[in-house]
Amino acid sequence: MILDQSNDQGFLSALRPGKLKCPVTTIEPDRVSGTVIYAREDPEGQQDFCWHMSEANLPSESAYHLACLIKEQSLLDIDKITVARDDLRHKYNDRFGKMLSPQEFSGVLQELKEVQIRMVNDGEETDEFVIHE
Repeated sequence: MILDQSNDQGFLSALRPGKLKCPVTTIEPDRVSGTVIYAREDPEGQQDFCWHMSEANLPSESAYHLACLIKEQSLLDIDKITVARDDLRHKYNDRFGKMLSPQEFSGVLQELKEVQIRMVNDGEETDEFVIHE
């Protein structure tokens, strides 16, 4: 699920770094948009976003679990994964009771890296947030 507004869970919240607030303002059949709030006291401390995604085309449950693991263990520095791929695979397998081979895990990681969340500035989609190794 993209997100469940009642408890702020779902794929989008798994990608949100740390404890940032991320109120979603619009959910449409083909996109989700809102604002990431970095600092309430600073009007410049926020970023509008738009994720062109539908429930039917969401990344797999495995990619969602990987995003959750990365968030839970604080393994992301802005947009870069902070551990080696094989270490991340071991953490994933341990956390979710899996035995993914390096090749299988690469597919899950690639799926997560293909998620593109557009940044919106002055009403226009400009840059994008993607996860890197």
